[in-house]
Amino acid sequence: MDICLLARYFSLRNGGIGRYAMSLREGLLKRGYDVYGVSEDMWLQWFMPDSLTHYFLYSLVGIPMLMPRDCDVYHATQVIESIYLPYGEKPTVATVHDLIPLFYAGILVKTHYTSNVVEWLLTKTWFKHTLMKAVNADIVVSVSEEVAYQLIESTDIDPEKVVVIPNGIPDTLVDKPKPDDTPRIGFLGYLDPRKRVDLLIEAYKASRHGGELWIAGDTRDLKYKAYLMRLARGDKRIKFLGFWPDDKLVDFYTSIDLLIFPSMIEGYGLPIVEALACGRPVVTLDDAIIPRDIKSHTVSISVNELTSIMENPPKPAREDVKWAQQHRWSTVIDKILDAYKSLV
Repeated sequence: MDICLLARYFSLRNGGIGRYAMSLREGLLKRGYDVYGVSEDMWLQWFMPDSLTHYFLYSLVGIPMLMPRDCDVYHATQVIESIYLPYGEKPTVATVHDLIPLFYAGILVKTHYTSNVVEWLLTKTWFKHTLMKAVNADIVVSVSEEVAYQLIESTDIDPEKVVVIPNGIPDTLVDKPKPDDTPRIGFLGYLDPRKRVDLLIEAYKASRHGGELWIAGDTRDLKYKAYLMRLARGDKRIKFLGFWPDDKLVDFYTSIDLLIFPSMIEGYGLPIVEALACGRPVVTLDDAIIPRDIKSHTVSISVNELTSIMENPPKPAREDVKWAQQHRWSTVIDKILDAYKSLV
């Protein structure tokens, strides 16, 4: 079976969605399938790379030029890449990670792609247009029950076509002891304003925590990164680790005692699952919009309680750790392959 995967990147350059595309491609290749990947990296790299304009042109013009015509299955790994799927001609699959651009971007929280009104309106309009294309796929994969519900409620999609397949985590993420005795709190994710890392830093500076705060992740928004570093200035306990590679994820999670994930809104919230799989408890904020089937496995508190919980971290619940460990990519690949085979 020849499979065409369409993505923005097959890397972590666009955060968790990039990891999804990368892990899916790697998993299918390991199973012996022929995979043809189409990504923005293949399109006019001399012209404004890593910009919204470049991405818009890639999705509008680049995808139909780069997409092969003779594959057995075509899978768009996120909504925008689904615009030119060969609907009605070949078996098609589209993954919907979230509906943030449709309902929330530019309204509840600023993000790296809604830094001004024009970008927000363009993003929302283009996302809505491509979503109306995506719902025509033979199978639409939703990463959570909540996203599936939103999708069914906001479009005319046939509910029978929607399949919930949660995001996956590396098989290497296991619970094991810390390598040292330093008390440590962690955050891992793309440094985007909606992640609200500034709240984490402010609360930590006010705490009497006797260890370290590790902030792992990077961003293309250099102004926002500089703002976070200025905010942390003067507190030597706060460590910015920069980009953290996938092959060392287990080292990060097993070096901390608690993951605090203060994000305002997530389509899934993969670091929550990853940390729990390594036996580390996770704290989220009670006003965060995170799928209930994910957030229910965290300790949800108000922002005013952040400082106190840092000083007295909770213990992970055994059932939450067991739940997280069921999200292995090997299992996810099995479910996605079942979807492909049902169409071919």
